[in-house]
Amino acid sequence: MSALPKPNKPNMTVDEFVEWCAARDDDERWELVDGVPVRMMAPQTPRHTDAKGFIWNEFRRAIATAGLSCRAFLDGVGTKIGEYTSRIPDVSVQCEPMDDDAVWLTAPIVLVEVVSRGSVTRDGRDKLIEYFGLPSVEHYLLVYPERRTVVHHQRKASSRDIATRIVEEGEIELSPPGFSVVVSSFFEDETFRPSTI
Repeated sequence: MSALPKPNKPNMTVDEFVEWCAARDDDERWELVDGVPVRMMAPQTPRHTDAKGFIWNEFRRAIATAGLSCRAFLDGVGTKIGEYTSRIPDVSVQCEPMDDDAVWLTAPIVLVEVVSRGSVTRDGRDKLIEYFGLPSVEHYLLVYPERRTVVHHQRKASSRDIATRIVEEGEIELSPPGFSVVVSSFFEDETFRPSTI
């Protein structure tokens, strides 16, 4: 039996990746996966971008209603998974104070990905494992706009066990930190769509 080849050393650390991104003169968006820069997905559909905005707005509303000092972020602020991996969730929530010039969330508590055909495996398997590897993460929501469905993964109290449920209507309780979101608000109401002439 032959020995397995040793894995190559990752190309970049997260800190090197930040410098690499800052030195680029384009508007492309990247994530770092196992030390390798990976260009983020192709242009997004209106349904995908609308869903991100609706979710972000609902999180902001729910946080304000609950009177919490948490902040909701629309994609752009990264999440450092480890020394060689970073991700940029579609929507994230952090309740710990943070520097307004930071590029990384230091203690994300809720992470959300809007699932598209090209991201099903990455969002549902890879990021699920990566995100719950962060001790601060309590909730990971996978939002399927075409199905108007949310898969809610929730860490069980002080545990590595994760509870999963599929939600199509009603509210999702996100405790901690202590607010609820209305699932229907994640999706466009067809009655508000402007008519085309």
